[in-house]
Amino acid sequence: MITRAQLAKHLDLSTRSIQRLQEEEIISRGDGGYDLDECRVNYIRYLRKKGSYTLKDGTGDITAEKARLTKAQADEREISVKKMMGELIAADEVQTTWSDYVANARAKLLALPSKSAQQLLSLESYQEVETYLKEMVYEALEELAIDEADTDGEGDTASQQDLETTTST
Repeated sequence: MITRAQLAKHLDLSTRSIQRLQEEEIISRGDGGYDLDECRVNYIRYLRKKGSYTLKDGTGDITAEKARLTKAQADEREISVKKMMGELIAADEVQTTWSDYVANARAKLLALPSKSAQQLLSLESYQEVETYLKEMVYEALEELAIDEADTDGEGDTASQQDLETTTST
């Protein structure tokens, strides 16, 4: 058994460091003092644990970590290439665009009653009212399709064809 000062000298530490290690229960003191061999082994284990490279999952494999990093970098490059080619769109862009489309459609649909109320009063038959309302709905849909084609830059020919098919029926 040895004293704190002797243990500090043996481990090349200060007596305060020995006291801190004891408080952290890395080394322990017996009734007669410190057991040199036990304290040395516990301190070496502490240093190994403190100095070792470990991941949160506990593997500590540097090769696996490098492979994971390489894969993440490759994925990031692939995403940026897809963005440049126009295959990928940022989620906030999609949300903004769809919000605009929905708001535009809502405005056009809400405008239908006030836009058509006066004209409906002058119509005499059920057939005329139905035809007029269909025309108003198709007009609103056509405006939405034109607005979409303008913002798209290319025009959505499938939507235009659907609109033309619906209009012709």
